[in-house]
Amino acid sequence: MAPVLPFIGKIALIYPSACHVTGPSWSLPTTVGSQRQFRYALRNGVDVKTIFVRQHHAIYWPALLLSAGLPLPDQLVIHGFLTANGRKISKSLGNTVDPRGVIARYGLDAVRYYLLRGVSPFDDGDYAAERLATRHRQDLANNLGNVLNRVTTLAARSQLSSVDYPAVPDAPPGCHEAIAGYAFDRALSALWDILNRVNQEIEHREPWKLLKTGDHATLHAWLREWANTLYCVGYWLSPFLPSASEQVLTALSATPLVPSGALFPRLEG
Repeated sequence: MAPVLPFIGKIALIYPSACHVTGPSWSLPTTVGSQRQFRYALRNGVDVKTIFVRQHHAIYWPALLLSAGLPLPDQLVIHGFLTANGRKISKSLGNTVDPRGVIARYGLDAVRYYLLRGVSPFDDGDYAAERLATRHRQDLANNLGNVLNRVTTLAARSQLSSVDYPAVPDAPPGCHEAIAGYAFDRALSALWDILNRVNQEIEHREPWKLLKTGDHATLHAWLREWANTLYCVGYWLSPFLPSASEQVLTALSATPLVPSGALFPRLEG
């Protein structure tokens, strides 16, 4: 098949299913404005492809663009294959996984977290229901959700009405570099290192004892410190877990502060 490219008035013989631009379709660039959009998408775009078609998009597609006098995509990101329990996902093997059922059980953010944190952006990755359940329980419910609930509950019980936050918190060290390099697993690891530190500080300082002794001044200073740290995590979590990020920021911005409840409810079975 030879699709007509009206924006240059020529015919190019290509693999339509393999060599394409992520964004505008072939029928879009028919006006001067849409031609400009097409060129902008090429020049500023990021082409994300599987390793299976890397040759087409690293060699043939750029050659076609150069021959047509069009700009090349800004970046080409190649990701590996996803297996299931160490085996190739195949209909003949009967090991396909319906993502709708997984999302229905764990929630979309939990599935996003597993794929972004537990699967390498570039190497082959593996899906296993047991590992997803562990990530959900340990990282999301017992870590992020638990520390948010502890801080907001202590704030409510000690009558800390509100906390001031910066409009744009500083990104954790290494987070920008990881995101720029598409190492999303490292970016999330940097955020969870902060959560681990806050959890350890809470266990070490034992703020509930100050609640009993009535030392609210010291307790409120600690809570403001932890709330600001959690706000930073919630803010920079938004590209990865948008729903959880919004819930974290909303809970910490409430006036007065109230217990957040279970951000990621614990699952049975």
